[in-house]
Amino acid sequence: MPIGTANCDFVSYFQSAGINQTSHKIYIDVYADVNIITPIDEPTVRIKAEVLVCENVIVGKVPDTYLSMHDISDMLNLNP
Repeated sequence: MPIGTANCDFVSYFQSAGINQTSHKIYIDVYADVNIITPIDEPTVRIKAEVLVCENVIVGKVPDTYLSMHDISDMLNLNP
């Protein structure tokens, strides 16, 4: 018979998803202490589960020009 409570935390992640697009994900982290009853021992195990609640892509205005540079040498190399 389960007896006890679970603790929950909301977690929010933002990640780049393209030119002026952002992926936003909201998770609930659920933590619970579970007792396992055996004839010899009664150990307590901490369980964590991550549950996806919502996922959304936030779209912004696409610019007329896009330039991607990782370092200064990319700016000087104009060949495709």
